[in-house]
Amino acid sequence: MYYKTEIEQMRASMRRRLTQLEAQLAAMPEGTLASRTIDGKPFYYIRYPKTGNKKKERRRGITRDPAAIQKMIRKTYLTNAANALKNDIALADQFLNAYTPCDEQAVLRPLRERFAMLPDAFFAPPDMVSCDELHSASRTTKDQATFHPEDLKSTTMTGAKIRSKSELFIAERLRIHEINPGYETALLIPDLPFVPDFTVRSKRDGRLYYWEHCGKIHDADYMARHRYKLEKYEEYGIVPWKNLIITYDEPGGGLDARKLEAVIEGWLL
Repeated sequence: MYYKTEIEQMRASMRRRLTQLEAQLAAMPEGTLASRTIDGKPFYYIRYPKTGNKKKERRRGITRDPAAIQKMIRKTYLTNAANALKNDIALADQFLNAYTPCDEQAVLRPLRERFAMLPDAFFAPPDMVSCDELHSASRTTKDQATFHPEDLKSTTMTGAKIRSKSELFIAERLRIHEINPGYETALLIPDLPFVPDFTVRSKRDGRLYYWEHCGKIHDADYMARHRYKLEKYEEYGIVPWKNLIITYDEPGGGLDARKLEAVIEGWLL
């Protein structure tokens, strides 16, 4: 769904831009800019469309009127840009009408229905790797250094760098339960520009879960990005009712260890 969403957003942006250009064109003077050369000198004029029974087009010279030339140049740009946008919008329409989802959920769905007797593991996406592979696939110190390294202030008992005290607490609770999480493990999904806070394997059934923890719940921009991230996750089948764990700091700040323990027991043990 990612590609379709991007093209839809692009088309909406082009439509808004086209509306702006057409509004500017409506305020422009009549006619089109033309030029010719006489005795090696350029002459500029406005060509007006034929009206009524007139067989000859009207022209008005503007060679000595720089303001008029500039305005007609602007009109020419607006006209060409509007035509280009109309063409691009039509191409976007064609793409969306013919679009076939290529994400794993869409492609695997008919296979699941056809081979319904097979266990889910046979249809697992490639990011469902082993716990050891998850751990080794986590961001290295070098990789983390390129992504706000100043935020990596906490250290787990295993020496891993963590961005917040809340995430540190979660990591340590998982360790106590002998669950080895991947921290900010890159998803093997093309074009998805996010990584979950933790990637963990359930000890109960071996299923893979992604864990997002939100600490800045009173920060409007932070929560807006959080909601956008969840929307993107959903496009790829990463959803709270299936494989996504979401926890939050308490309204007054800090964590409730009892709630986190209930989450771990309910999802992973």
